[in-house]
Amino acid sequence: MGQLQHFRIAGTGIYLPSEIVSAEQVDSRMSAPVGWTASRSQVLTRYECLPPESVATMAGKACRAALQDAGWSVAEIDLIIDCSTSLYQPIPCNAAVYQSQLGPDAAGIPCVDVHGTCLGFVLALNMVNGLFATGAYRRVLLIASEAALAGVNWKEWESASLMSDGAAAVIVEACEPSESFVYRHQTFSEYRDACEVRSGGHRQGPFEYSPEHEADFRFSMNGAALFRVARQKLPGMINEVFQATTVQRNEVHIVPHQASPFAVESIRRIVDHPGSLYYNRVARLGNMVAASIPVVLHQVIQENKVKRGDTLMLLGTSAGYAQAACTFRY
Repeated sequence: MGQLQHFRIAGTGIYLPSEIVSAEQVDSRMSAPVGWTASRSQVLTRYECLPPESVATMAGKACRAALQDAGWSVAEIDLIIDCSTSLYQPIPCNAAVYQSQLGPDAAGIPCVDVHGTCLGFVLALNMVNGLFATGAYRRVLLIASEAALAGVNWKEWESASLMSDGAAAVIVEACEPSESFVYRHQTFSEYRDACEVRSGGHRQGPFEYSPEHEADFRFSMNGAALFRVARQKLPGMINEVFQATTVQRNEVHIVPHQASPFAVESIRRIVDHPGSLYYNRVARLGNMVAASIPVVLHQVIQENKVKRGDTLMLLGTSAGYAQAACTFRY
């Protein structure tokens, strides 16, 4: 059964770094044969955040774009949630750092982080829906700013060739509830080793870094194992969501996590959905981790592919192994 939707999207904004990295440049960084990235990962271009840019400056630019799109000032926001995977620094929370990018009018706005790796935005949106139901907040700024390329292992071609940098911000406001929200989230931790950064936390602190263990401090992914789990687990959850949605399946606009061209197309086949309402942009954008879904969401809204009253589905998988999907009315 569905839940009540207590939010509407009031504005969106993105920021993509000026540095564009081609598939051939990635081949060179990995010492791979020319053409390997284009033929195997099929990500042709991705963006890279280089100094003086940072996840903080990207977040600030995406937030200002979203505020302009909504026609609001930052003083009208009453909660800032960051849902990124990338950390600007361990303490304080990202949201507090990003508040500092928004000028003195942002002072005093409460800040909190939600961490769900690639599914961070979907999880945060569900949390905001619940907060709006209580009446605790009315206008929330959601941020995802990622610099994934800084953490890849260039010796692990499969994952390194997919990643990209960028930021997205989405402003949501409370509205009259409607029976249009469906949400599912599942975690199967027995597969958590298939996608991880092993070191840098309490398990092995950053002060224990040594060159011979550098790979432990970088992103690692077993794509084949993740795909097997997703094929087994995803269909049942997606069918649950569709069964609880009153809109016909072929009328739902789907924005999946842009994991890889292969994964995004595989999910489309699992969903059995027409390509015209299923948005696959990963070949040109790369995998921007938690920013992937809101970046593509912004694009399809700005391109008028999604109009007010349409039903959207956001879905994907993440480290954990976790999977989530939600539908809501735009």
